[in-house]
Amino acid sequence: MRDLGGEPVLNLHYRFDADHWGSGYATEAASAVVEWALRQGPDAPLVAVMATNNPASARVAERVKLQLSDRQHDRDPVEHVIWEAPRAT
Repeated sequence: MRDLGGEPVLNLHYRFDADHWGSGYATEAASAVVEWALRQGPDAPLVAVMATNNPASARVAERVKLQLSDRQHDRDPVEHVIWEAPRAT
């Protein structure tokens, strides 16, 4: 597994008040960022780091076409997974 340490990345981050969960705001915002990054952004990987116990964020990642990565993030006591936007090779 690859570590995020040392490699520059674009980190997709979103957080909404619980009153707004399920309204589609995270998907809408994430979709716009992913589209921009893949079209105009630097060649750095675009990742979303999320807790393994956050299925709602995993669904957002899936909706915006991120792919579950083999990268690791171990700087937090909560277990995380990393979703990554595919880059053209």
